Amino acid sequence: MASKIACVLGGTGETGKRVIDELRNIDTISKIIMLTRREVELTEGPGKEKVEQKIVDFDKMDDSKAAFADADIAFCCLGTTRAKAGKEGFIKVDYDYVVNSAKLLKENGKCTDFHLVSSWGAKANAWTLYPSTKGKAEEAVKELEFERTSIYRPGLLITEREESRILEKTAQCMAGFLDRSSKASIKTEDLAKAIVFNATKKTITEGKTETIEHADILDISKEATEIPKVSPVPSPGADTKNDATPTAPIATAENGEKSPENGEKSPENGEKTPENGEKTPENSDEK
Repeated sequence: MASKIACVLGGTGETGKRVIDELRNIDTISKIIMLTRREVELTEGPGKEKVEQKIVDFDKMDDSKAAFADADIAFCCLGTTRAKAGKEGFIKVDYDYVVNSAKLLKENGKCTDFHLVSSWGAKANAWTLYPSTKGKAEEAVKELEFERTSIYRPGLLITEREESRILEKTAQCMAGFLDRSSKASIKTEDLAKAIVFNATKKTITEGKTETIEHADILDISKEATEIPKVSPVPSPGADTKNDATPTAPIATAENGEKSPENGEKSPENGEKTPENGEKTPENSDEK
């Protein structure tokens, strides 16, 4: 993969910050353009020098076209809540800012890949505001026909916010206690890991668009953190001959066979393990 310049929208949010942290560690990402309404202090560590913050007025994006010009790949993590911004403010951020940013990136012609963080249950014709707005944004972005459009639909995000949202925090605590297998929730660091791994290590096999549901995000996150298993190497001079009766090899997750320990197929062959739960239907209950 050739070196690329990444653009992150919503980099001051919890998911956006985690995405930037992941991108900082990717060798094929030479630069990270953080488009933000205010400059923030970046965490110290490897890759900090890659990040360039550019101030953008999202209500006057035409005045900031140059800020979008150099991106090869974009990650859109923009989002708010109706409780925080009101109905009109929510639509402005989660639809207008998202779609208008995507349009600018498309018009510039350099950006080929657009990765959008949406939500579990997003559906353009949903009756309620949240899933409807998310679904309409998805459809508008897909119509722009980037060479690659990846849409992520995570469940409830588990995070530590600097700002206090009592209801959200209560829901997160309940999810952490009740949703031990992560069937309906995910930590923001795991979501970001899955997004960046998918964007930099995987390709779309059919068409230009993919919609990745919650269960599949969990699988990709596990794949991204998987430690390769290395077969033991015999020490020099060790006797390789053994008169003992050889035992049959135990099938492992690497070859896709059922393991005698749990009887389930591994995630690599497309089946879900009991830890991940069942795959989320595309038309899941609205949030």
